[in-house]
Amino acid sequence: MPILRMNTVQFLILRDIFFTLRDMTAVVRSTGMKGYSELMQQLGVDPYALLQRHGLPRDLGDNDDDMVPLRPIMALMEDSARITRRPDLGLQLAAFQDVQVLGPLAAAIQNSTSVREALATTSRFMFIHSPVMVFSVLEPAKSSARGIELRMEITLAHVAGQRQTMEQCVGVLHRMVKFFAAGQYELLSISLPHSPMADEQVYRRFFNAPVAFDQPHASLWIAPHTLESDLAGVNASLRNIALDYLQRHYGDQTQSTTEQVQRALRATLSTTGGSKDAVAALLFLHPRSLQRKLSAEKQTFDAIRDQVRRNAAEHYLLETHIPLAQIADLLGLADQSVLTRLCQRWFGNPPARLRKARRG
Repeated sequence: MPILRMNTVQFLILRDIFFTLRDMTAVVRSTGMKGYSELMQQLGVDPYALLQRHGLPRDLGDNDDDMVPLRPIMALMEDSARITRRPDLGLQLAAFQDVQVLGPLAAAIQNSTSVREALATTSRFMFIHSPVMVFSVLEPAKSSARGIELRMEITLAHVAGQRQTMEQCVGVLHRMVKFFAAGQYELLSISLPHSPMADEQVYRRFFNAPVAFDQPHASLWIAPHTLESDLAGVNASLRNIALDYLQRHYGDQTQSTTEQVQRALRATLSTTGGSKDAVAALLFLHPRSLQRKLSAEKQTFDAIRDQVRRNAAEHYLLETHIPLAQIADLLGLADQSVLTRLCQRWFGNPPARLRKARRG
């Protein structure tokens, strides 16, 4: 078979085409800019001239259904911070905002039974707000001193000016979790993927927690008990209606059923034991319907669960010092003896021997 070769010019042309196509999906819901015009007017700057300069609508932030290009939004935020001489503009805009910036997601989030459920819903349906924004709840070992990571990512390449937008996103997330958890909210620290733009005390006052800069990701680190906080005034019927609406109108068609099951299992192994019924409920499917969809992809639920557990076990055994009994719990297993039997099947050795070989 002939090898396809290209020169530098051809490569750059193909790269530009790729990023142009990617930009077509780099949009964000207009509601993400709620309060922008009001804030700019308070700061003595005409917002409409800036909106026009960046090709954005005058009613930016007012229409729940409008999707606007994300790159001009990020450029607008950087430009606005420069013109107003407010290097903390992203945080200032976040102070104007709450969960309503997520538009159609808000009703489902507000009627969750706990902070954990609210954040899981946010993570699952974040693509409705923007296809290139990813929110993840990462629960490390129970012995981790850093707590639980709430990570926010903007998956765009070749974007230098996203600092204000990123700080706005993290600021809104902080306010949202603080409101839902009320007195149970314990923020341990903040990570930001850039150098400070304002005095570090500005960040400390906004978050009331230590802030680390130049980190790999933008994250809130919270105490585990924050996730278990109950939400007041929950309407379960309204939540179900909202979730049904989201699933029917915005269901993510880019992921196969296998990928959706893998993601659900990774998030819930330790709490549901890898139950098929629990995963089916998360995906709004009857267990039999879930199995039919998997069969169409030549997969079975048990095989997917086994692989997810194997991958997680390999990580915990070879890259952490988590006790074996705790690993069994994280994998949703009945006890440590089950972990031993599975490791013997997966790796040909019991877990303790695998660890010893690694250390050797």
